[in-house]
Amino acid sequence: MLKSIFIRNFALLSQAEIDFEPGFTVFTGETGAGKSILVGALSQLLGDRAAVKSIRHGADRAEMVARFDVSTQPAARRWLTEQELPLEDDEVVIRRVIRQDGKSRLWINQTPSTATAVRQLAAQLVQIHGQHDHMRLTTPREQRRILDEYGQYPALLEAVREAAASWQRTEEQLQQLLMTGALNDEQAQLLRYQLAELDELALQEDELDALHSEQQTLSHAVDLIQTVETAVETLSEGDQAIDGQLGQTISRLNAATGLDFSAISKTLEEALINVEEAAADLRQLRGQLKTDPERLQAIEHRLDAIHQMARKHQVAPEILPQHHASVAEKLTSNTQLAEQREVLMARLEQHRATYRQAATALNQARRKAATRLATAIESEIRKLGLPDAKVAIEVRPGEADKPLPEGMDQISFCIATNPGQPLSPLKDTASGGELSRIALAIEVQRHQQSDSAMTFVFDEVDTGVGGAVAEKVGQLLRELAQRHQVLAVTHLPQVAGQAHHHIKIEKMTDGTRTESQWQALDENTRVQELARMTGGENITETTLAQAREFLVKTP
Repeated sequence: MLKSIFIRNFALLSQAEIDFEPGFTVFTGETGAGKSILVGALSQLLGDRAAVKSIRHGADRAEMVARFDVSTQPAARRWLTEQELPLEDDEVVIRRVIRQDGKSRLWINQTPSTATAVRQLAAQLVQIHGQHDHMRLTTPREQRRILDEYGQYPALLEAVREAAASWQRTEEQLQQLLMTGALNDEQAQLLRYQLAELDELALQEDELDALHSEQQTLSHAVDLIQTVETAVETLSEGDQAIDGQLGQTISRLNAATGLDFSAISKTLEEALINVEEAAADLRQLRGQLKTDPERLQAIEHRLDAIHQMARKHQVAPEILPQHHASVAEKLTSNTQLAEQREVLMARLEQHRATYRQAATALNQARRKAATRLATAIESEIRKLGLPDAKVAIEVRPGEADKPLPEGMDQISFCIATNPGQPLSPLKDTASGGELSRIALAIEVQRHQQSDSAMTFVFDEVDTGVGGAVAEKVGQLLRELAQRHQVLAVTHLPQVAGQAHHHIKIEKMTDGTRTESQWQALDENTRVQELARMTGGENITETTLAQAREFLVKTP
């Protein structure tokens, strides 16, 4: 409940502080007196965008402070606890300062805060209905919100939200998996074929170099054998073999006299050793060399297969082994991706089924609530000057082709205000005045059984009505005030007469400055104000008597 509001340098107000009581309080005054200042100041105090033009002319800043009793508002208390904001004596104080340079500051219980946080808290405390707020009633989003709040099936709403989130999350995971390069069936089949032929070729590391070397040897085997035979004969096996001639030469030098040939003999002996070793190596190689046409043909066939495979895969022959490994790894990775995709597809289908089931349960609950709410609204608005009105709330299930967190339903409030008139969507049928009354009827029905006491602020919700209908509007506001605090700006005495408390707003001027002043009225001054609202400035005994009648009707 709003306990008090302090306003300084806002619009036409230099300074005002008002204490509020439970029940129904009205604000009245002549046109232009500043009746809507409370609505504007409270809206900006509770998180609306700060408007520099709202600062009183000549002032450097505007300031608003509101005190709330939250003893009967458990949702607000929970929010304060979650935000670790201090709470003393069940009281919340919200303060805002707006400066001429456009800067603004907010506090909750003396703790600096943000407009977003204040709006979250304010949603638990106050509902403000401005002169044009009833137009929101024609939007599908607002109609769905109203129905869901009235229906009181939070578990169903949460189940749909969770199922939609799971569906959306899995769909995003699947999309991300596809973006990582997962192959389609045709690409995967081609990859498996390529891997099979590479497996069949089975080219090993360094095999190509070994094959080329063996091919060179076998293709020149005849020439190599002849060369080795000739070399062996020349070095050690021929009639004029080098090793024999070196041996004879060394013997003659050693036998000669007159000169010392020992050093030369030693050099020749070393040469003879080298020749004998070379001859031995050649004889060993001669035993290894042989012609093998079949092996040579097999090697050439193998090399031909390797080069054909390389051309087919558009890689160099020497990197075929690495390409083979790459193809195998890619196919393995794709297989894993395909398995993950199958898992995600199955999970996605499961989430879709869960979502459809939850959305269907929500649809059924909405249909039941829609019937009850339509009947209740119809009953209320028939008291408000629409005696022949018929109301229906359509709940049409849509296709579950995407995960909407609010469910599949399309909700439409329909009304027929005259006999024989077909039911049509609210936005196409109701006038502004009718919408205001329908909005009031909805608020009364939505909060009839609420455990949390709210503060409702209505700015000229009675626009476009008068007479007995205006009296019914006042009665409905008073009925709402049985459970909640109601503040209403009105220009109708029939509405004002129903209030528990009455505040008059006057515009005063000294010729240089204009200012709004607020005054809480007692019973006598209320009669004077109601008489003015009834007959204008010329107050007569008749208008006074009629004003008293308004008050007499208020128990």
